[in-house]
Amino acid sequence: MSDERASKIGTIGWLDLTVPEAEGLRDFYSEVVGWEAEEVDMGGYADFSMKSADGLARAGVFAYFMSQPILLGFILYLLWDDTFHVRRELTRGFPARHFIWIGAKFVLLGGVITLATAELFPDRFLAMPLYVPALWLMIMALYPLLSVIPQELVFRTFFFHRYGPLFGDWKWMGVAVNGLLFGFAHIIFDNWLAVAGSAVIGAIIAYRYWVTRSFWAAWLEHTLYGCLIFTIGLGRFFFTGVSNF
Repeated sequence: MSDERASKIGTIGWLDLTVPEAEGLRDFYSEVVGWEAEEVDMGGYADFSMKSADGLARAGVFAYFMSQPILLGFILYLLWDDTFHVRRELTRGFPARHFIWIGAKFVLLGGVITLATAELFPDRFLAMPLYVPALWLMIMALYPLLSVIPQELVFRTFFFHRYGPLFGDWKWMGVAVNGLLFGFAHIIFDNWLAVAGSAVIGAIIAYRYWVTRSFWAAWLEHTLYGCLIFTIGLGRFFFTGVSNF
């Protein structure tokens, strides 16, 4: 960690927090820390810039667009569709050679991502497991279950069940479109790295699902890259609640 960051131990660093109830969090920081809130009109709702007594912006509080009901809607559609069999989807395995390919690709691409992160963001590299190991362990345990499963049910299972036939034998077209849609879904994080990175990883996962038709193959690949991102210090680009890591 840099000297600049080390000198701030014991103080609240800059945080961009995205929550469903932005007003409540705004009032909390105003009462507990003494920050003043400056409202930022977002057209139909407001975000808040939290400023200390010296007038400097110390944090941002943003209203969170709740995507869970939307994801649930897609999943309910699958359960309602007579042509979809959830038991078959969740019990279909994949050949061992794909397990090997997933691991080999992860070692190569994940290694490149790790080296690039260490070079470009040295102050944040491995910050979460080193400085907040309890939070890191919680994310490693819950992320594959609470985040990856619903995302894969929607972006791979639903997408290829509902729209896969439109692409026919144009496998790469379906993979590319799926990757682009997955990247676009991350536009809510308001940074190009989340969008571009998710598009690339989304296409990789889409290819895996296309060739295996296995939910668990896609889940495994998604889990590996997602956990890597939070481990090496890129979590701030993909989830504003961990913006300092």
